[in-house]
Amino acid sequence: MRRRSCFTLIELLVVIAIIAILASMLLPSLNKAREKARAVTCVNNAKQLNTSMNFYVDDSDGYIPLAYQAKAGGNGKIYWASRLIVPGYLGSSGPLVCSGLKQGTYGNPGVLRSAFNSQKRQGYKFDSFTFAYTTYGVNVFLFDEEHKNTGIKRPSETIMLTGSRRADQADERGSYVISTSGASTQYSPYSRHGKGITTSWFDGHVTQQNVPALTAEAIFNTPAVHQRRHQQKRTCGQPLR
Repeated sequence: MRRRSCFTLIELLVVIAIIAILASMLLPSLNKAREKARAVTCVNNAKQLNTSMNFYVDDSDGYIPLAYQAKAGGNGKIYWASRLIVPGYLGSSGPLVCSGLKQGTYGNPGVLRSAFNSQKRQGYKFDSFTFAYTTYGVNVFLFDEEHKNTGIKRPSETIMLTGSRRADQADERGSYVISTSGASTQYSPYSRHGKGITTSWFDGHVTQQNVPALTAEAIFNTPAVHQRRHQQKRTCGQPLR
């Protein structure tokens, strides 16, 4: 009779060890590939938001939407995302949330999707703080008053929006604006993909800057902000604060 071939215990342990070694070699590459895919999705989100924003601006005689506006009588609020959702410039809630957002974070995909659908049905009657926690924040210096895009002399150097975070919250929730109150600002540029912050510029291009290259002060020092400060100084004799 022919003897049946089977693994010995030593051979089985050797096979398991080889599989473990291969897995340890492949997993870092797979993780890098996954993060790269998320980063690409983040870039696409920023491009879609930039395009939607420009559609709004074109239909609004060149005016940039306010980041935040209280409703008449102080009853409720309208965030910049609502300006894109209600008229239909933004087709889904997807671009409002970064794919690297932690699960369970306030403003997560499910919550934003629900708020998006309610906003779409009810228009500006719908009121929700959810849109205060989008993971992309607009430049607070250009979305706080009635600015026209024609006033931006160097759009390729002027930040429209970046990946954002409420720095005072542990769950990495996003922020609808980015500001320049220093390193401890509550509304900070933030990267959820390694060392690159996804940044959309007013000319339409999107970059992933290294974290040190895109500080809060970088937002303050964009050309359009400088131009506004100089104009303020000429007309009022006081620098912009």
